[in-house]
Amino acid sequence: MRDYNLMRNMLVFIGCSDGDLNLVDFQRFGDASAVRGELSRLRQEGLVESSMEFEPSYNNGTAKGLTREGAAFLRDIEDDCAWALMAKTLEDAGLDLSYPLLKKVCETIVERCVMSKIPEI
Repeated sequence: MRDYNLMRNMLVFIGCSDGDLNLVDFQRFGDASAVRGELSRLRQEGLVESSMEFEPSYNNGTAKGLTREGAAFLRDIEDDCAWALMAKTLEDAGLDLSYPLLKKVCETIVERCVMSKIPEI
């Protein structure tokens, strides 16, 4: 199953970077296999602009930054309080969601959270 916290942390890291990131820059995230898998997935899902390829072997490519879609998604998940709600929901579901459904779930959680704060008139 996808490690959603790893996904979020990597998006934040890439979003804050000023230049091309090499695979060695992602060592801080731990398990190299999980990092390579998540980098590949973020690229395939159109969230990260990257020349990295891992099959059949790593091509020494770089992660250049977030795509417009990646930056928009990061804005939805970067707040720690909102992310805590999302992470709990995703963990409880126990599903490996692809980006389109993941985005929809996160947007629904944010919408419900915000709507619950609207005072009764």
